[in-house]
Amino acid sequence: MSHYVCITFTEGNTRFVIAELLLDDENIFKAISSVSGRTLNLTTHHCKDLIQLGAIIVPHQPGRVKNVVTSIKDNNVDTVCMILPASKHKTDVTAELIEVVKMADVPNIVLITAAGCDLAERDRQPKLGVWRGALSLPIGQQHKFALVVLGMIQDVALLAAHVLTGKGSHGLDDKHRGQLTTITGTTFLNGHELAKAASKALKANMKFEVIPDREAKQVLRKHIDTNDTEIQFLVEYYSLVREGKTNYMATTAFCDVTMGEGPQKPHEFFKIYGEEFTPNKRGVKRRKVDGKYSGYIIVGWDR
Repeated sequence: MSHYVCITFTEGNTRFVIAELLLDDENIFKAISSVSGRTLNLTTHHCKDLIQLGAIIVPHQPGRVKNVVTSIKDNNVDTVCMILPASKHKTDVTAELIEVVKMADVPNIVLITAAGCDLAERDRQPKLGVWRGALSLPIGQQHKFALVVLGMIQDVALLAAHVLTGKGSHGLDDKHRGQLTTITGTTFLNGHELAKAASKALKANMKFEVIPDREAKQVLRKHIDTNDTEIQFLVEYYSLVREGKTNYMATTAFCDVTMGEGPQKPHEFFKIYGEEFTPNKRGVKRRKVDGKYSGYIIVGWDR
């Protein structure tokens, strides 16, 4: 039986890319019955685009538990892809939504969160739980991490799509059910090595620049279309890098779930999305390979 998939808080970029892939890829779409989404902001362009693609987008009403349960049941949802919203009330909203899913008897839940958040400390990273001729990141001089670059949100989406469309005796594919699947980038890089990879791919002289958290927030506010809660999340994630808590790679599970396709490498990202790093370009292109699509490097560019 094909799944009726619901994705939470589709106003966010990662959720949008997952929903878009489910709706837009013929091979994946035929494996599901429908895609619905819950949103805290129905007016965003992501929600409008998904509605045009055929998704059922429903305004989420925090505090209206019975109404939300009824809505989920009315859409025959049997599979929920849950990602925390970029909201200062994310903990309360998510806890309530988990209760809603239980009350609605939804059998399949796929939770997606940032790798490494389980290592965050309550006092140091409470919210986890840039191009200017220079690559400006608050990660220190030597610390390395296997980043999942911005264009590789499609890698996360591809992995999620395989899990969400899998079928087994208990709902999801037995190979995926109950699994903790971690995905990172394919290469350990510190800031200088990342700038070198960018310079080679873009044929430009990029230098790495260490910046404090306060300046990082200013760069993000200037160049990234997101809210202060999400910015704080990103800054705290960089602090995990400085503390050496992201010094690992995890790509084996991705290759297994996607039947051999590997995540995108940093130099591939810079070559494919190079034009997005010119002064007059902003945004994210989609990666599409053999009908398939696949978190983050934060970038800015002074104009």
